Amino acid sequence: MIGRGGVVIVGEGARGRLTRLVNDEKMKVQRVASGVPINVLYIGHGEGDVPISKLSATIKSFPKKVDRTTMAAVVKRVDSVSQSVTSLPIPKGIDPMRARAPRPR
Repeated sequence: MIGRGGVVIVGEGARGRLTRLVNDEKMKVQRVASGVPINVLYIGHGEGDVPISKLSATIKSFPKKVDRTTMAAVVKRVDSVSQSVTSLPIPKGIDPMRARAPRPR
């Protein structure tokens, strides 16, 4: 999420499994949005975790460090990077799920 408090990365699950994924995402965002604070929240009931019911209040409690024009620029930069990663080309040829076996003669 990108807002006036900076970029918020939210992870749900065991911290051991999430640490590498969160660090990868944090590095990607740091490359694109330098100078913008990046906050990481873990959803759960453990120590240091945020309950899902208090997620919005926790995000709103971050100090506002990003002005609106910078926030709009960061949103555009993150969108452009995320589109290039997620928009993989569609393979050409017959769809293997719709291919039919030839009729026996």
